[in-house]
Amino acid sequence: MIIDTAPGIDHNVLYLNSAVENIQVIVTPDPSSLADSYALIKVLNSQYKEDRFSVICNQVQDEAEALQLFKRLSDVAEKFLCVSLNYTGFIPQDLILRRATKSQQLVVKSNPGAPSAQAFRDIAKKYVSNQPVGNLKGGMQFFWEQLIVPKAVGE
Repeated sequence: MIIDTAPGIDHNVLYLNSAVENIQVIVTPDPSSLADSYALIKVLNSQYKEDRFSVICNQVQDEAEALQLFKRLSDVAEKFLCVSLNYTGFIPQDLILRRATKSQQLVVKSNPGAPSAQAFRDIAKKYVSNQPVGNLKGGMQFFWEQLIVPKAVGE
């Protein structure tokens, strides 16, 4: 299950992010996005003891720009925080995606050949192939586990 939270460090955003197994931070090249992403990571680390984050770079020209953006965020986090950031992938700036969003269509359905649609598929493949990140931290993660993971017949 993917939970899409609002940008920022509102109490609900922090609570939901601390309740998930894999915190995925979406960052764009906009300086305010970089600052917001760093702030989210910093607060989740200091207040909730989160130390593992995955990063998707959005609205970039290509993977080279995505890797530069990830490096900027990673360098600052490494210098000032004790956290691990993992690069998950990127979503390119794509006019087709923008049109699909405006018309409330899924780009992977409306135009599966679009660069952004391929990027979404690439990221999804990483999630499908990944094993669980680690042990559940407790609290809400146990709730999600019980809610989502089907039990074997007879249990």
